[in-house]
Amino acid sequence: MSEAVAKIEPDAPVAVQPETSALISMIERAARDPSVDIDKMERLFQMHERVEAKQRESAFNTAMAAAQAELRPVVRTLNNTQTSSKYADLAAISEAADPIIHAHGLGVITSEFTSALAQHVGVRIKVTHVAGYSESYDFNIPLDGTGLKGNPNKTATHAYASTITYGRRYAKCAVFDIATKNDTDGNSSAAGKTNVEPATLDEIFKLIDDTHSERPWFLAHYSVET
Repeated sequence: MSEAVAKIEPDAPVAVQPETSALISMIERAARDPSVDIDKMERLFQMHERVEAKQRESAFNTAMAAAQAELRPVVRTLNNTQTSSKYADLAAISEAADPIIHAHGLGVITSEFTSALAQHVGVRIKVTHVAGYSESYDFNIPLDGTGLKGNPNKTATHAYASTITYGRRYAKCAVFDIATKNDTDGNSSAAGKTNVEPATLDEIFKLIDDTHSERPWFLAHYSVET
């Protein structure tokens, strides 16, 4: 990690900045002065709160930048039988990322919200920082209840659980800019393949079927990101 970005220990107090110290001194002097009216005191307190809020946001941004600088791509080790591809599950991503995230005083809270999109589940990830600042990010995840050809392949409960799990994985990678990659040490069958985005997979398979081409050839040369 660059020395320009200092690691923030979770239990370390947030340093008082010079402008905050000056404002506190000003408020203390104003409080002792009987000629200072209540309205002026309130404006001073509001100014103090704005300065502190800006400092907390700055500390959050610094911690996020430092954590992202240390995070590395996670290797895909699990098999997706539907797409004949490999992926990194939530456990693998959390195992690799959480120690770094927490070391910089950051925490992650995942919850559900009602999506405005039909057949979608809303997944919200809230990132907190020990300085007292937080940011929330919302993702609308399509309900995972069908296979590649659109046929139902899960119970309603299974589809919901699968969607939430995928949403948590997708959201965490998106917020912290965590990439996943194929194993390129020579032992993986996916080594040397070209990645294809999942969103284009249905269209590609439809073209393969329409032209009476062979899927095995496609899967031998391309890997599908999940």
